[in-house]
Amino acid sequence: MRAHPALKPIFLSLVASLCLAACGGAPAYMRDACLSADDTECRDARLQRPKNPDLTTGRAVYPRTLKQTIADMRRRDASLPRQITFLVDKSDRTLTVKLGDTKVREYGVSLGGAPVGHKQRSGDSKTPEGTYYVGWRRTAERGQTSYHRSLLISYPQVADGERALKAGLITKRQFNKIKRAQQRCTVPPQRTYLGGLVLIHGGGGGPGQIDWTLGCVALNDSDVRELYSVAKTGCWRGQIPKTKLVIQP
Repeated sequence: MRAHPALKPIFLSLVASLCLAACGGAPAYMRDACLSADDTECRDARLQRPKNPDLTTGRAVYPRTLKQTIADMRRRDASLPRQITFLVDKSDRTLTVKLGDTKVREYGVSLGGAPVGHKQRSGDSKTPEGTYYVGWRRTAERGQTSYHRSLLISYPQVADGERALKAGLITKRQFNKIKRAQQRCTVPPQRTYLGGLVLIHGGGGGPGQIDWTLGCVALNDSDVRELYSVAKTGCWRGQIPKTKLVIQP
């Protein structure tokens, strides 16, 4: 049955209101950047991105892209490992790209509003610490620049699950899913007490910028494009991450 023409504007207005409520009434720049309905950063109205973020620097500093640079290095030195490491230093607010012990490039980052310490639960605005792999790679829709391209950090880990299970904060079933995901290098459960959707994404970050996320690692959009071009998801045999993510205090 078709709705009466006069009711169509009312219906569209209602749908728009429901969509806004689902995104938590966040500012327009956050609503436009929603990666999913579960994205807490998308929904949270407290977030304030840098007022004048420099989103275009990364590439201008270097004559060749990160991908080209790594290819050049491997042609010159065949002993360099296949694995690429992204080392996040929370104290220095930097992300360093490495091949083995060799530094390739360094970028500035911004963190959450409570950056000190390991992430304990959903909504604590902390960036997890430890060794992870890339769970997935995603690209925002056309015109959405707040998250641009993003990489999922494989949090929570088994150690996080064990702590939460012992405290009665997650179920045995949730813990088993976390354990199985880490064994298979897939995406662990993202909607438990421990929190999830901790990303490396765009939107602005680095020296002189505020810590504005809810625990994610934020870079300039051009820098995220560089990382996205070389990052790989999952692991090789033996649970060796294809792209190793190391986050240190």
